[in-house]
Amino acid sequence: MKSGCLINILTSFECSITEDVFNETVVQGMERLYEDAYGINKFIEQSKLKVEKIIDNKYAKKILADKTFGAGECSTLHLFLNSGAKAIITDDRAFLNFLDKSKIPFIIPTDLIVRLYELKVISKDKSTALRQFMYKGAQDYVLELYNNGRISLSKAAQLLDTSTFEIVMLAHEQILTSGATESQQKKSRGTAQELSV
Repeated sequence: MKSGCLINILTSFECSITEDVFNETVVQGMERLYEDAYGINKFIEQSKLKVEKIIDNKYAKKILADKTFGAGECSTLHLFLNSGAKAIITDDRAFLNFLDKSKIPFIIPTDLIVRLYELKVISKDKSTALRQFMYKGAQDYVLELYNNGRISLSKAAQLLDTSTFEIVMLAHEQILTSGATESQQKKSRGTAQELSV
């Protein structure tokens, strides 16, 4: 998520990522000159976002045994199960399916953003600026790709040259599913509703 939205999340909730997620998001992102990578790194340097070393979790190993998720998803599950966190934030369709079947609480970024708006942590103003600058056809096409799980949230933001926050708000306004099933959206909203600041 772009820095403006991420700072609101980091000041409202205790958030951690794993070393693997750090490497994928920050190290590789900086190599590719992704703006978000530099912002996330700054939050880590300011101790607003923790990078956690992973301790193997027996249950995570068991349920991941026959799965082919990347290092980021696997390490995130180990961290979640060892830390007592409330939920895993993801928009990865395959990982959502896995978390859902494994009865592990998750929140889709769309629902996190909406919940922050409901809690008056963020404003909706940022979401309306995008419509003034985007061609409707390109925007709809990118949102459709995102909805169908063909591109990630960050890729959609990159393609439209905007923030992930704005993509999430647009997706919510157009009632897109962000690759999650209806049942997963319902569970995500329920988990998000449990959040308070």
